[in-house]
Amino acid sequence: MTDEMMGEESGIAAERALRTEDIDSDTLANMALVAQHTTNAAIIADGQGHILWVNAGFEKMSGYRLAELVGKKPGEILQGPETDPATVAVMAKAVAKEQGFHVETINYTKSGQPYWCDVRMTPVRGDSGSIEKYVAIESDITEQKLRTLDFQGQIDAIRKSQLVAEFTLDGALLSANDRFSEVLGYGQDALDGLGYAYFVGPDSAASDEYMALWEGLRRGEAQNGEFLLQHQSGADIWLQATYTPVLLAKGKVEKVLMVAADITEMITHRNQLHANESRIRAILETVVDGIITIDGHGLIESFNPAAERLFGYETSEVIGRNVKMLMPEPYSSNHDTYLSNYRNGGKAKIIGIGREVVGRRKDGSTFHLELAVGEMDILGRRLYTGIVRDISEQRRNAVKLDSLNREMSLKLEQLAELNEVNNLLNEMGTFFQLSQTLEELFKVVRKYCHKLFNLEAGAFYHIINNTLLEQGLNWGEPQGSHDFHHNDCWSLRRGEAYTIGDTDEDLVCNHLGEALESDGLDYALCIPVIAQEGTVGLLSIYGRRGEKPLLGLEREARLNRNRHILIDIADRFGTAMSNIKLREKLRSDSTIDPLTKLYNRRFFEEASALELRRSTRADKPLSLLMVDADHFKSFNDEYGHDAGDFVLSTLANTLRESSRGEDIPTRLGGEEFALLLSMGDEAFAKQKAEQIRQTVEALELRFNDVPLRRITLSIGTATIPTDATTIADALTIADKALYQAKESGRNRVVAASQLK
Repeated sequence: MTDEMMGEESGIAAERALRTEDIDSDTLANMALVAQHTTNAAIIADGQGHILWVNAGFEKMSGYRLAELVGKKPGEILQGPETDPATVAVMAKAVAKEQGFHVETINYTKSGQPYWCDVRMTPVRGDSGSIEKYVAIESDITEQKLRTLDFQGQIDAIRKSQLVAEFTLDGALLSANDRFSEVLGYGQDALDGLGYAYFVGPDSAASDEYMALWEGLRRGEAQNGEFLLQHQSGADIWLQATYTPVLLAKGKVEKVLMVAADITEMITHRNQLHANESRIRAILETVVDGIITIDGHGLIESFNPAAERLFGYETSEVIGRNVKMLMPEPYSSNHDTYLSNYRNGGKAKIIGIGREVVGRRKDGSTFHLELAVGEMDILGRRLYTGIVRDISEQRRNAVKLDSLNREMSLKLEQLAELNEVNNLLNEMGTFFQLSQTLEELFKVVRKYCHKLFNLEAGAFYHIINNTLLEQGLNWGEPQGSHDFHHNDCWSLRRGEAYTIGDTDEDLVCNHLGEALESDGLDYALCIPVIAQEGTVGLLSIYGRRGEKPLLGLEREARLNRNRHILIDIADRFGTAMSNIKLREKLRSDSTIDPLTKLYNRRFFEEASALELRRSTRADKPLSLLMVDADHFKSFNDEYGHDAGDFVLSTLANTLRESSRGEDIPTRLGGEEFALLLSMGDEAFAKQKAEQIRQTVEALELRFNDVPLRRITLSIGTATIPTDATTIADALTIADKALYQAKESGRNRVVAASQLK
């Protein structure tokens, strides 16, 4: 007997003793001893329920000391949030009727910890029959209660997840849980009066298996396995069930308990797997590809009929033997090592990848086959399945097709490259026509040569002084000299394209000597550029030595390609240079004064309008100088027109040298000149005009060794926007200032602000 049980019995004995009228001192002493030393809690309260005394067991169980409890009711200090209100009501009702009670409830310790306890309360009556005290004995049953709740939870979980039913020995249904009803599709009310035979159907109920099942159960033999029942709708329901005979005390079978799990879905999947296996087996027997299965050590486990036809072996000849028997050397000798390395974490060469391999037939002949290998793990065993297909004929056809494809691809590549080259040449020709200066033309050449000769570097050298050539543009990293003599190039000497295909066999131009000595030159091509006036330069491209040099036919094709393209570019380039020079001459003739080489009036009118817009946008002034040579008519009469033209050219040079790059020096006609000063105010204009006047006045002129008299200038200035708002107004005002300068004695500067 445990301490708890002994304590509980002692408490009950003490309770009975308290109800006795005559208690001797020895008995009282014994009772006090029991109450003090029992592990159960003992409480004595007065007739109104206030605590008078508790034992040490109560103090230990609750954590309260007697001094903290005297005068308080037990419920006030022991009950808490999880105490069942219904249990509290039962206790209150019993006290109200002056009756004892026995309940299980949750109390709380002083620290707030809940615990389960078994409470037995007994009222103690006095001589008059009225209640004088209450005696309560509490036992801590927390551990026992938690075990009970856990067990009940397990039972509830089983009832929720499993089908549970009870049957008589004749198969009549006694009870069934909700899961049973749910799986078989019956409501609880509909189960009344049904038996096990009803759930399996008439055919199964009449079978020998059914009879054997119930005969075994009646003998007390448990039955388990997979059982087929029928849903209310007629659908099959498969159960994994255990039928357990429930025995009476004397070993007689009273009833049968069925606990089962619904495995209908599992059985459906299993049947599908069986069907799939049958279908796969049929495929393996009829497929045209050979299918071979080996284990982790390379031993053959299956060999389908197609594999028999491919290799010439019967299945019985290969099962259990190493698959390397189907491989020629050196693959046969290396296979075991490869498989072992792969098992130990090595890299797959075929497994999961597939490739073309060579197989060996029974007669020793070899053939090309396509092999795909898959890996699988079945119950911890590593297996490999290989699918093989004889591709000997396909391989022969593939070789032929590959040759045709390569030939076709080459022709298509050549055609595509030809189209690309023609497109680039046409684009370049268009930009040649649109280029207005040699600088623009050189940019076009550089851009398109870089695209057309992507494997080569190159440069254009223009001829200066008829004998020397200087590099004008380049692309890539050209080899050779930056400038050289006309005779240093065989192409210029011959007057035609010259190819250096082999630096060991062909004569190398002298201007390529540095590249040849540094072993950087592989091949080169030079072509003269000829314009209307003759040879104007040289186009040259260079193939550099690299890690993968062009060889054989590829090299020859590249040289021929480059030669044709470079000849085409040289022809277009020469024509474009001629056209630009012609346009520049025509433009010069239309905008430049032929005698002084200053801008003419036509150019001045166009350029001054542009300058006016620029200065307006920049919010800056624009000044105009009108310049006229004093007494120039008499100068012509005295020295002749040739000397006069000489003087005009000298005056023009002075204007040009006194101008900034953005200024516009112009001969308007005769001895009248204009100078447009960009971004110049009146002060700047007067300063510039005075500088020009003084420079001209200081000139000592000689023409044909004949000294000429000094020349002086009269200059008028006007500034936009202070003096005028348009170029026309500025010309008029500056002209007035000029004439005021002449009228005032000539050889002076008059600004518009000084006009009278």
